[in-house]
Amino acid sequence: MLGRRARAWAVCVGLWLWLGGLCSEQRPRASGALSWSYQVVVRDAQRGQLDIAMSMRGANPTKRVCLFMDKAGQAIRQMRWASLAAPNEETSLPPLPEDNDCFALPERTPAGWVVRYQIDLRVLAERFGDPDYAENLDGTFVWNEQAVLVHPVPFSLHSNVDISVQLPPGMPLVTPWELVAPRDRDGTARYRSTGSQHDGGSYVLMGSKLHTMPDVLLGPQGSRLHLTLIDLPRKADDQLLRRWIEQAGQAVASFYGPLMPKDVTVSLVPLAGSRSAGIYGTVLRPERPSVVIFYGAEGTSNDFANDWLATHELFHIGNPQVAQRVPWLVEGFTTYFEGLLRARNQMIPREQAWAELASGFQRHCQPEGKVPLRTESARLKQTHRYQRVYWGGACLAFGVDLAIRKRALQERPGKREKQRRPQSLDEVLRGLRRQSLEAALSETDILRTLDEAAGQGLATRLLDERQHIPVETWLAELGVTARSSSQVTLRMDAPLASVRDTIMAGSLPPSP
Repeated sequence: MLGRRARAWAVCVGLWLWLGGLCSEQRPRASGALSWSYQVVVRDAQRGQLDIAMSMRGANPTKRVCLFMDKAGQAIRQMRWASLAAPNEETSLPPLPEDNDCFALPERTPAGWVVRYQIDLRVLAERFGDPDYAENLDGTFVWNEQAVLVHPVPFSLHSNVDISVQLPPGMPLVTPWELVAPRDRDGTARYRSTGSQHDGGSYVLMGSKLHTMPDVLLGPQGSRLHLTLIDLPRKADDQLLRRWIEQAGQAVASFYGPLMPKDVTVSLVPLAGSRSAGIYGTVLRPERPSVVIFYGAEGTSNDFANDWLATHELFHIGNPQVAQRVPWLVEGFTTYFEGLLRARNQMIPREQAWAELASGFQRHCQPEGKVPLRTESARLKQTHRYQRVYWGGACLAFGVDLAIRKRALQERPGKREKQRRPQSLDEVLRGLRRQSLEAALSETDILRTLDEAAGQGLATRLLDERQHIPVETWLAELGVTARSSSQVTLRMDAPLASVRDTIMAGSLPPSP
């Protein structure tokens, strides 16, 4: 079995492979936008068998319906199409030969129509065993709407989506969708969503073992973590688990402030045979993010006290929204700030944070075989060199952060700039987050901002470096001397000891 952190690298990366959509607060329903609805009936909860109908009303340009997740169409059965004017006159829709996750509609479709199909979550779980598809946890299912709910092609991120789910009596359901009406007499609850939410994905949980815990309120900005536990055998009680997530959430909220999403669904899953706190996690982060964190069922308070993974996963919910895969940023910058936030919020000593960073940099900062980080990042899905990309991205973040802070230190007192320069990478990352709420950012957009903040095109140079990155020099300037892989000495007489202190102190997010 992989070690704790190695396992997390392998699975956590799944979260950004499917990131899409525009991250923003829940918006008013768009008048005149494309709209569709789902009716989901849980036909057999224990087996995870769902009957689904997707309806479109009014004129629309839809030519086909598809699932986002590759090969998820293997779990679909009996896909049929019908006009809403003649709902009983159904036409069978086979999957497209070139793409088995898509189904072409009849050439001439009326203004209103419906597709009906069945999907077997147990099949998805057996074939993939991944929350991005489905997992079966002793009869409780975790599934991603992108692997279960077909969507029209094309569709707009601003589309309106209505979802109803009919469940057996007493069967809980957890989802980030906005609840419009609680369950009625036949067990149907109604939700509201958007095209951008579906484009970003949602983790949905259903099963008799779901156990809801009190929400965690984060800071004055009012963000809420909605906590749910799959209540399998475990040593940690509800209070310990809630405190674990609350501490990580407060650390993340201290960084993002008012830029935090308002509602985040967090689901905790115990895994037998391990006492590690965070084993691995995954995040989908559209406008209403959802997080699933797997932890060791044998873990006790001492194990949770030194955990890094919960902070790492929750930090992702505030990452800038990107228009393409940029793992050196999404995972690398998260890896850099994860340890700093834990130290800034007194979760670990600052010496431990520097030891973790120094150890990761020394092992994974340098290009191997003259392959630059940009190439490693672009090939990550094929090579699975997670630690090189995660820690290479963290090393880039460190170099840029140090350059920004040194630049701010060297500015002449009283010098008036046309535009105030950022004082830290904290400020720059929050600025990217704020900018991405209007439109997702490209890698070019991100590098331009980082290069301007650090000066001399530093971020681009580090991303494309094929030779040596002077990380040892940077650490020496700050007075960080590694004594072992887990211990460092912090010299007070180092040239940039004061900058080291500012890195650990951070900077406060702006007020709302």
